[in-house]
Amino acid sequence: MVLAGRDEDADHYAELARHLTLNGYRVDVFSDVLREPDAIVRAVDDVLNDSAAEGPRFVIGSDAGATLAASLGTARSRRLDAVVLAGLATRGLQVATTGERVRLVPAARLLLPTLVFHGDADPVTDVADLASWAAALPRGSIRLIRGGGHDVVGGEARRSVFAALVLFLERHRAAAPVFSEAFG
Repeated sequence: MVLAGRDEDADHYAELARHLTLNGYRVDVFSDVLREPDAIVRAVDDVLNDSAAEGPRFVIGSDAGATLAASLGTARSRRLDAVVLAGLATRGLQVATTGERVRLVPAARLLLPTLVFHGDADPVTDVADLASWAAALPRGSIRLIRGGGHDVVGGEARRSVFAALVLFLERHRAAAPVFSEAFG
């Protein structure tokens, strides 16, 4: 599943969705999660609880969607296998309908395998802030996108992001490393 950020809709993630679908993944895209976060959580849970769905259950979030994805990843009761966070906003975000502030969960609570993408030129979240948060991820890794802004999923390096994302997902589908690198 893809959870879109502030003022983003499903069309913004059409290329990512096509790429993941071509690689054999079911993709559901949810628009701007700050409009109706409770409804989005219910819809995500419906997809996660679909017994007919095969393969790893993962959520990809961007911006506010990443904040929600991190939160979803902390609930042990969810049938979720991995979390991918892109363009994470480390400061609180405001829900459109209630004015409530949504805060990022402490990284140490996110026990699932987590892949974080972040642009080193992100104007929303400083790399040092993101690195400080992500350093506490028990099972996480960070991919910094050189010259990348806040929208690393739709930015110029998107093909590299998509490739790294598929490798991450394939590792969880296979329950083991997909390949090993050897130098000789």
